[in-house]
Amino acid sequence: MISGRVITGIVALCIAGTGVFVGNMLTMMMIGEINRKRREDDDLVSYFGFTPQKSRMIVREYRRLYPDGKLHIYSYLMVVAVIAGMITVALCARIIG
Repeated sequence: MISGRVITGIVALCIAGTGVFVGNMLTMMMIGEINRKRREDDDLVSYFGFTPQKSRMIVREYRRLYPDGKLHIYSYLMVVAVIAGMITVALCARIIG
């Protein structure tokens, strides 16, 4: 018989994995929106290679170009879902707590 702790851990892991996937998809959508506003001879944002500085630049540039855009907010919500999911997995696996 599978305990409730194991089921909760599996569900939390699925939530974290979904958050990672959707968060990456939202980042790609932001890059597409940024590149759409830039001219071809300008420096386009690459879809490959991510650093913390590049991630901050993407959000900053997206907010500048689309002040009413919501993609960055949804991206932040996905980060929260991933962190909450992974903390729950760690608690269920008794890694912490």
